[in-house]
Amino acid sequence: MTVPQPPRRLGSAAKIFPATFHLRRIAANVAEAAWRKGPGVRAWSWPCGTVMMSWVGTDGDRYLLRHHAHRLVGTWTQGAQETSIVEDLQAARGAA
Repeated sequence: MTVPQPPRRLGSAAKIFPATFHLRRIAANVAEAAWRKGPGVRAWSWPCGTVMMSWVGTDGDRYLLRHHAHRLVGTWTQGAQETSIVEDLQAARGAA
């Protein structure tokens, strides 16, 4: 059986974190990006353990919403707390 993989051709509209990346480091990246980028960021999770971050409103974000909405973990904006992001990512990894 093949494990579903995230799309790879979204360019700079998304950042891919492999399954070996620690969730706290992913959460730190998401929190920092949410603080810097206007409308915020979204995180997506795949059964293989890969997490993808997209910037809200980009073409890549719209593609992910259209084709992979069921993999959405959450959307964060300025002021997002790293600990709550880690909890959401842990729950998503546990459910995968």
